[in-house]
Amino acid sequence: MAQQTELDYLIYNDPLGYVDLILNGDAEKYLGNVTGSHGLED
Repeated sequence: MAQQTELDYLIYNDPLGYVDLILNGDAEKYLGNVTGSHGLED
């Protein structure tokens, strides 16, 4: 849930940052750091 919220925030508030994350970054690692998760659990 928190991961989806973070992606929604990026899509609406930093669309270029979102695109850069998806195309060039490690989205799974980023979301894990932001939400405090270390796996794919919800």
